[in-house]
Amino acid sequence: MAKHVHKYRRMKIGKKKDYIIFRCFIPGCTHYISEDHIINRKSLCWACDKPFIIVYKLIKLKPVCAKCKSERQAELKAQPIAGFDLKDMLANVTAKEEEGE
Repeated sequence: MAKHVHKYRRMKIGKKKDYIIFRCFIPGCTHYISEDHIINRKSLCWACDKPFIIVYKLIKLKPVCAKCKSERQAELKAQPIAGFDLKDMLANVTAKEEEGE
């Protein structure tokens, strides 16, 4: 039994780097597991460092919990576009509509 919750990270090993494993990145821990056996394992989230259960849709290079994943996606969707001006966009749309008529 492990003395801590592992913090997994996906790695490719082998001569052709064709075998995927998940290795614990806590200093001093040498634990690793194959990709086939990572589902339903407890891991620490790379974003908030809280334990969570890895499910198939959360398998990434550095697995994060569902809460952090949803917050990250919401954050990415809400980012303003640099140099974007709504007045310019509306003027462009209006000009294109007038050209089409």
